[in-house]
Amino acid sequence: MTLLDRMKSISPTCILCGGQNPTETTDHIPPKSIFFLKQRPRGLEFPACRACNQGSKLDDQVVGWFSRIYPDPEADAETKELNKLTKSVQRNVPGLLAELQATDSQLVTFRKGVPAQYADKHVLSADGPILNEIVGCFGAKMGIALHFEKTGRVVPVEGRAAVKWYTNYQAITGDIPTDALSLLGAPETLQMGKWEVSDQFQYSSAWLEDGRLSLHYATFRRSFAILVAVFASNADLIEGLVENSAGVFQPGWLIDRQPKFKRLKMW
Repeated sequence: MTLLDRMKSISPTCILCGGQNPTETTDHIPPKSIFFLKQRPRGLEFPACRACNQGSKLDDQVVGWFSRIYPDPEADAETKELNKLTKSVQRNVPGLLAELQATDSQLVTFRKGVPAQYADKHVLSADGPILNEIVGCFGAKMGIALHFEKTGRVVPVEGRAAVKWYTNYQAITGDIPTDALSLLGAPETLQMGKWEVSDQFQYSSAWLEDGRLSLHYATFRRSFAILVAVFASNADLIEGLVENSAGVFQPGWLIDRQPKFKRLKMW
């Protein structure tokens, strides 16, 4: 049995668009671009249609790059990989790097708010629309996939995924909501034998057995974290989990998604 055959046996229809399209591919969530030299242990592989798989390729590239902003690379191979990925992002997403430039007031706020050992770190602005759209889409896809992983249920078309995300600045200053995190289970990662990648990706989840609601929190190195609340119905939305979100996404949004930025050669 091929991997695709196994995916079709798990779900004959795509789990990302609420089953609107048949399963045509295997989608690795999170993608290989997150991991050093694309070396990713098996696991978290999902049945998907081509439209949903391909609709997030640019998001995957940007998030793979953004997950490497901290800590700094140690090995030469890591530095070369980061430089290559930076050039690809600069080419494929015009305006993103300029959007990340911190203002003078943001620099002052940062240096006042962090312990002394962080005061000389390079500061990026995470407030811009390009980055927030990309992280929001990436987080929604991840949350819908993890909902299926934990509940065994496809989020239907009438479902929703509400995404919030947090920078390492918010982690340093204690501004990540502990009330939501206290509901989650023990951290997990991808692992094959002794090989595991918790230094690059970890996630925790909580869910209702009937599949009406699930909550997922994932960290990407020490760069940023994503919190996703997944609801089986728009009627189940909980205001506290939706307000101030980076977006509320309905399964199938990737099918007709029109990229706002010209796609060139992908890394």
